[in-house]
Amino acid sequence: MSKNANVWGTRQKIVTVLPEDTFGISKILSDYRVETTFQTLGHRSTKVEISHYYSTTTLKAKLVNLIAKGKIGRDTQATLNAAKAAIEAACRAG
Repeated sequence: MSKNANVWGTRQKIVTVLPEDTFGISKILSDYRVETTFQTLGHRSTKVEISHYYSTTTLKAKLVNLIAKGKIGRDTQATLNAAKAAIEAACRAG
């Protein structure tokens, strides 16, 4: 995890790689990684970004991208929504 100070506050990044999986996606998208960045915007506000990176150099990778891109986006948005709801509920609880 890295921390960078800037005018908006502290920024932390978590990078996740997919070394292998049971579906064989890691063989098709060998450089797949997810970067999750948290940036403090104020006392009670944090910006969260989730970015997915991978190369589509082969025809198989391009087909996987075509099929999976929408699902990856929907799943990422669902993850952000669930995290936001959990954090807000915890803040309300005390």
